[in-house]
Amino acid sequence: MKQTYMADLINHFKIFGIEEKFNIENLDETYYALYSLNHNLDGLNTAYKILKDPLTRATYLCTLNGYDQKDNMIAKEVFKQSVDISSQQVDQALASVFEHAERGEWQQAWYWVQKHSYMKQFFNR
Repeated sequence: MKQTYMADLINHFKIFGIEEKFNIENLDETYYALYSLNHNLDGLNTAYKILKDPLTRATYLCTLNGYDQKDNMIAKEVFKQSVDISSQQVDQALASVFEHAERGEWQQAWYWVQKHSYMKQFFNR
């Protein structure tokens, strides 16, 4: 479900001065350079933590693009499959997140973010 109230979000990509896209380079180097110059370390550390992890970065990009509402139909779909969920399926769902995020397909990326989250919960039981 797409939302349009993103004005309240701090844009972590802008903190780093980089383009809003899934594939990013030199994040560590940029972080250390900004760290030595920055007085707002909480904001910098938060942005770094979010952008460093690929799944968190994909989820954040979905949010920036208006996809941040949980879809209960996905939870029901995963619940029906929960008996047969394997670690390979969880990994495939994560790969689908990254695949769609790399292409900027935020609605599909958000679907797979949610599905991966639910699958991981059921698999870890």
